[in-house]
Amino acid sequence: MTIIPASSSVIVNNNNNYQQTKMPMTTTTATITAIHDNDILSTNHINHNNNQQLFSSQQSTLTKDGHSNENDTKIISTSTTIHRINNNANRSNWWILGTRRNYAKYLDITPSTFKINCHKVKFLNEIQREMCSIGYNVVNIVGRGARIGIDECQHQFKMNRWNCSTYEEEDARVFGPVLDINSREKAFIHAISTAGVVYSITRACSRGEMSQCGCDETTRRSKNVQHNWEWGGCSDDIHYGAEFTKKFIDSVEDPTTPDGLVNLHNNEVGRRVIKSKMELICKCHGMSGSCTIKVCWRKMKPFREVGQDLSSRFDGATHVKVIESRKKRSRLRPAQKNVKKPSKRDLVFLEESPDFCFKNLTIGAEGTTDRICNATSYGLDGCRYLCCGRGYRTIEREIEAKCNCKFVWCCNVVCDKCRSKIVETRCN
Repeated sequence: MTIIPASSSVIVNNNNNYQQTKMPMTTTTATITAIHDNDILSTNHINHNNNQQLFSSQQSTLTKDGHSNENDTKIISTSTTIHRINNNANRSNWWILGTRRNYAKYLDITPSTFKINCHKVKFLNEIQREMCSIGYNVVNIVGRGARIGIDECQHQFKMNRWNCSTYEEEDARVFGPVLDINSREKAFIHAISTAGVVYSITRACSRGEMSQCGCDETTRRSKNVQHNWEWGGCSDDIHYGAEFTKKFIDSVEDPTTPDGLVNLHNNEVGRRVIKSKMELICKCHGMSGSCTIKVCWRKMKPFREVGQDLSSRFDGATHVKVIESRKKRSRLRPAQKNVKKPSKRDLVFLEESPDFCFKNLTIGAEGTTDRICNATSYGLDGCRYLCCGRGYRTIEREIEAKCNCKFVWCCNVVCDKCRSKIVETRCN
């Protein structure tokens, strides 16, 4: 690909911010930028969503001894100190299986060695090692699910202040210090990761990759279709995938701690959402295109729909407190009065999100400097919000890319080279 010299013009028109050609291309040019500071806003006036003030960090009124006046219940502290201590106990770093780095050096999982070597994997806990040892490809399938969850998280938040950053360094926690804060970001990570593993395990069952499961044999006739069809094909066994994932991922959590209780709730949200994303697929059989027999089966919808569903729940997540009763197990309740109790499909969190505007690696914030933004948008992807009031700059690039490609018999693809310009805006 030829390198094209930088354009020398300064951009003054912002109506076409962040326009990219759909052609595959290489951009290797220098740039001339225009700095925009007239749209700088105070970040104090920019909320993540309309519920930001509703879910404030204030707790309910307590008596001096830390007890409420109702049912002799006690509010458990949800400070950072507590959940960081709990993070050190019985923790696994199973997300490593979904990173792009080569984790094979940690493992020697083959049909002849997996039963022994699964018990040597340091970043899994004891229950997870036992589950690893039921089949030589279990860790690969779980790893695919973890990768699905990571990719979807980064897709859904690519234009947010927090963009679901991951860390690929050896021995690093994949999502970094953001997991030390029981925020809505952590809630989403748990839900999307759990759903990703359910998806991967279920697909593996349908494809015959796991000897412990297969097609769903318990599927019943749907009430939403006419009775002129019969079950056939291979229905996805979502129930096995969910139960396997529940045992594998939930084994990390301690339900007697605040963060464990919240993590278990959000894991369940992920499982419930993906269970709701099943569809009925039918195929006709008959002479000359007729539909003498219609055979139907159930399969999971594309995982993108799961990500979109959970992303909408992220915006409406409920700020909760953990209440301990002398007669009942700990339970989650809204941190604010006049807020409805979260359902089993609502994401919950204990702490408000930190400021992701500026780089702060102690909380897992990469900052938004140099992030691409949309200068004409007033949403989360807009420069006014994403740049946190620092302003943005406009960049014009001239690129050369292949275009007008044609297939030439036999066996060649011939393309022209076209020059075009792209304009993008980036945060200061």
